[in-house]
Amino acid sequence: MRTKKLVTKAKTTVSSRRRPSLSSRTVLLRLIPPPVKQQHPIRLALVALVAFLTLSATGGVVSAQQTTDFDALYQHIELLPSVASDALFTPSSYLSNDIREWTPMPGDKFEVNVETNMGRLIHTNGESVEFEVVTGVRRVVRYIGRRYYAATPAAEWIVRETVIKKDRWTFGKSGRFIRLYKVDSDGNEISTPYGIHPFGREDAMFRVPGRYGSMGCIILRESMEDIIQQTIRVNGGEMKVRTFPDMSEE
Repeated sequence: MRTKKLVTKAKTTVSSRRRPSLSSRTVLLRLIPPPVKQQHPIRLALVALVAFLTLSATGGVVSAQQTTDFDALYQHIELLPSVASDALFTPSSYLSNDIREWTPMPGDKFEVNVETNMGRLIHTNGESVEFEVVTGVRRVVRYIGRRYYAATPAAEWIVRETVIKKDRWTFGKSGRFIRLYKVDSDGNEISTPYGIHPFGREDAMFRVPGRYGSMGCIILRESMEDIIQQTIRVNGGEMKVRTFPDMSEE
C-alpha cells in the first residue's frame, strides 16, 4: 500500500511539471513575431531551425519559462545577415568631426528623437551635436520576464548610475549599462529597466532598418558611450535625458 502511494505521488509531481509546457506550434508562433510577411525568408528559416533544435533537445516539450526571452533570441538572429557582412568589411570610425571636436560641459543634456533615431547632446548655450542611436522595436516582445510594447517610451529621465553587465553581446565589449530613472510630473525619480548601452555587434545593430532594434533601451556605439560617460562625469555623476515623441502603441 505504501509503495502505491509513493508511485501516485511521483506521478502527480511529473504531471504538475508538465502543465506549463507549450506545444511546438505555440513555440513557433512565439518565435516568429508579426507581421510574418515582412520578415526575410532566411531569418524565418533560422528561427524555425532554432525552434526545431529547441524542441528536439527537450523531447518536444518546452516550458513557458524557456520561451520568456525568445524575442531576445530573435533579435540576435535578425542581425545574422549584417554580422556576416561585418566579417567581409573593415568597420570605419563612426565619430564625425563634430563629435571629435565636442567637449562635454557642465549642464549638458541628452535628447533622443525616437522617430528619426537621432541623438543630440546640448550645451547650456544652445550649441549641440547630433549622432545616430538605436531605439526599441515597434512591436510587442517578451523579454526579461515581461511582455510589453518595446518602442522606447517618451519621457523625461535622469541618469544616476552605471553598472557593468557580464552579457557582452547585449551590452557591448565594455558591458556598460547606464540606468535611466524616469522623472514624473512631481519630480520623483523612478528606477526603470530602461537604459543607455552599447551592443556587441554594433555595426550590425546600426544597420537594422530605421535603427529600431533594441528591446526598449537606447543603444549607442562604444565610442559615443565614452562621450556620454565623460558628460556624466563633468556633471557630477548625473545627466538629464529626454526622449520624444510618443511612439507608444495606439
